[in-house]
Amino acid sequence: MGKIAILSDLHVDINQFSTVEYAQMVDYLKQQKVTDVHIAGDIANTKQEALAFVEYVDQFFTTTFHWGNHEMADLKGEEEIEAYPDHRFLNFSWRQLSSQWTLVGMNGWYDYSFATQPRDFSRFKQLVWYDRKITRATSDPLLLEQLVERLDQYLATFPKDQSLIFTTHFVPHHAFVPEYKPPYEKWGQMNAFLGSEKIHEVLKKYPQVKQVVFGHTHRKLETHRIDNITYHCRPLGYMYEWPATRKWLRDYIDAPLPNMAAVKKGLHVHQEAYQQVKPAIWQAEFAKSISYFEF
Repeated sequence: MGKIAILSDLHVDINQFSTVEYAQMVDYLKQQKVTDVHIAGDIANTKQEALAFVEYVDQFFTTTFHWGNHEMADLKGEEEIEAYPDHRFLNFSWRQLSSQWTLVGMNGWYDYSFATQPRDFSRFKQLVWYDRKITRATSDPLLLEQLVERLDQYLATFPKDQSLIFTTHFVPHHAFVPEYKPPYEKWGQMNAFLGSEKIHEVLKKYPQVKQVVFGHTHRKLETHRIDNITYHCRPLGYMYEWPATRKWLRDYIDAPLPNMAAVKKGLHVHQEAYQQVKPAIWQAEFAKSISYFEF
């Protein structure tokens, strides 16, 4: 028997985590009797930092990972994005957990189909994240088509008596796309970069796919069952997005926080005070940011 914990969107650099927080994560996972860890992307903004975290966790658990959009900005072309040379890297590859259960990973991508506000996306051959460019081999919609065709062929190789836990970084179904109401509806343009339902259309063809875990949304969502697939989304996200962080800051400054920019500015101004409460806040948030499966 074993127990795998699947994590995503840790952003260890943006969240200013050090080996102190790394050790606290490991201790918590040990308390939960975890034996295996998989990280479904957005570990850090650089390959070096992401791999350093993977190396650390791998000392304590059997660890695998695949990329999210943040690491992709630091990688050198399609070869590193799609076929990074590390035995722990799961992109169109798998790890046998037990005689019944297999873990399958895929980075994923997007095709603008989730946009809820109109915009001309035809010029987008690259997406800017934090002022850095992710350059892919072809247009995003065509690349997504190639990836889902590859996924279809790949899943067809698994025996029908296998049960698959499938992980990806990007959003695979429109049910998880946020709706923005006035005056924020313009943010619906950003939904274009969340993912594509074409992933789900492939997954539902294969009854072997029982569980799907994804991230990228920075919103924890209720477990959702669609077409006999159970979906899980529990990304950690940025510290300034955590509800407990925003509540602490509102109470501390005794003032409303009209938008995320105000939260970020407030944390910068009051960073010394926040550091005193951050350990309790982030550990509570981390505990809610894990998908567990026993095998």
